[in-house]
Amino acid sequence: MAFLDSQVKQTVLERSGGRCECTETEHEHGETCGNPLDAECQYVFAPDAPNRLKVICYSCYRKRKALRKKQY
Repeated sequence: MAFLDSQVKQTVLERSGGRCECTETEHEHGETCGNPLDAECQYVFAPDAPNRLKVICYSCYRKRKALRKKQY
């Protein structure tokens, strides 16, 4: 992914309220993760809306990456 504009990052962070927006079906946390974000948070595109950027915690990012490796 290309570098994100700081304004875009700020908008996504404000919308998320500083919480993880992960909605993967394998989630044990419920509908959304909701973990607090830290410096390792990742910006990803939502699978249900490819043009919508989401911010997820690093734990969810690792799970998502591992799941994709299993699919190949």
